[in-house]
Amino acid sequence: MPFNIGLLPSNILFSLPDDSDPTSVNFTLEVILIKFSTGDYHDNARRPIISVNDSTVFQGPPSVNIEIVGENLALVVLYPRDIYGTRNLFYLYDWKRGTRKMVCCKSREHSVSANLYLEEPIKSHNIGLVFLSEFVILHPCQEKESLDLYLIPPSSEKMDAQLVQSLLLPAIDTNHYIGGMSCRGEPNPTGLGSSPMSTFPPRPFNNTADDSIVIITLDIQSHIGLLFRPFSLIVHRRSLLAYAPPLTTWVCETLNITEWKKWGPSATRWFNADEVPTSWITTTSGQCYVQIASNAHEEPAPIHILDFNPYHVRRLQAQGGSCSSATSEIRLVTEFDEDSFSEHGVFLEEVRSTLPYVECTSKELFTYNAVLIEEERIIGIRVCKTVCINPSFFVDMRNQYQSNLNSDAVESFDVLHFG
Repeated sequence: MPFNIGLLPSNILFSLPDDSDPTSVNFTLEVILIKFSTGDYHDNARRPIISVNDSTVFQGPPSVNIEIVGENLALVVLYPRDIYGTRNLFYLYDWKRGTRKMVCCKSREHSVSANLYLEEPIKSHNIGLVFLSEFVILHPCQEKESLDLYLIPPSSEKMDAQLVQSLLLPAIDTNHYIGGMSCRGEPNPTGLGSSPMSTFPPRPFNNTADDSIVIITLDIQSHIGLLFRPFSLIVHRRSLLAYAPPLTTWVCETLNITEWKKWGPSATRWFNADEVPTSWITTTSGQCYVQIASNAHEEPAPIHILDFNPYHVRRLQAQGGSCSSATSEIRLVTEFDEDSFSEHGVFLEEVRSTLPYVECTSKELFTYNAVLIEEERIIGIRVCKTVCINPSFFVDMRNQYQSNLNSDAVESFDVLHFG
C-alpha cells in the first residue's frame, strides 16, 4: 500500500511506504523523509527512514495523519479492524534525530506529581492532530470528550512531552457517544529555522497560523440503532493556546481540566454538519470556513464563506450588519443562531456558542459535491462513484481487504477566486 502524504515546511516530503513481500500478510509501516527539491533523503534527518510499527493485513490498511512543525513530527495510526484499539496509537518524534519522544501523562482523577507516568506511544481513538504552536499540539480525546493539549519541549531540553490541559466539550447524554473526531487548522505554524521555502508569498496580506481558526468535527452516534449526528466546532488557535502553560517553563506539575462553560461558549461556534460534506478536510484557510449543501450536485446551491476575522466583524458591524454586492449577500452573525445549530437531543446541557463571524453567500448557485478553500481560492469539486475490485481477491489473501471498495473519484473541479 504505497502512498505519498504531502509537502510540509522545511522542504520535507514524507511518505508511508510498504516495502514488504507482496506474498506476505505482514508489513512494516515506515516514514520516509525526502527533500522535495532534490528527491534525496532530507539533509537534516539523521535517520530519514523511521520505522513506526509492524502489522498484518488482517487489521486492514491504516488511516494515518502526520503533522510536522520545527523538529517535531506527530503521527496517528488507526487500524479499522483493530476492534480492541491496541494498535491505534499517537506517536511523537524528533524527525531530525530520528528519535521517539516520551509523553508524561497524569491521571485525570489526581493532580499530584506522584501520579505522573510515562506513555509511549499514546493510545488513540481518532486521527485529529493540530499544532497550535511549534511546542503545543492539540489531539482530541473522544473517550474523555475533551480537547487535549500536549506540551512538547525541544529535544535540547532533555525533557518529556506532557499532557497539560484538557478542555472539556459539552456533556453528551448516556444514549449517545462520540464515534469519531477529526480536526484541522491551516496554515500550520512554522518552526524556528524553517527554510525560505516555507516563507509567505510576496503579497501584502497573508493568512497566519497565529490568527487562524481550527475546525473540530465530531460524529456523535446513538447506542440505539446506527443513527449518528455530525457536528463542526470552530475555534481560534489563540483561544486554545491561552490554556497552555507559558513556554518559559517546560514542566507542568498538574493536568488542568477546564469545564466547557468556562472556556467554550464565547470562544467557539457550533454548526450542524448533517447537510454539508465533511469527508473533505480542507474547508478552512486562515480565518475562513467554506460550506456548500451536501446535495448541491442534485439541487444547485450557493457557496457560503464564513469569516471569523474579528476586524471584518467589527467593520461590518459599523456598516449596519449587512450589505450586498453583484455576486454575494453578506451578513453579520453575532448571537446564537438556531438556523445553523440544533442540539438534536444528544447533549445533557444547553449548548450555546457566540463566536461572531461574517457570512458571505454567493448569488450564483453551484453543483459541486464539495468545496475546498486555499488562501483566496475556492476549489469546487465534482465526483463520481467508482467501484474498485481487486483482481487478485480470490487468489491473494493479502489483498482481501481491498475488494469491492466504493470510493469517490474526482471527475472535475473549478477554481474560483474571491478577495
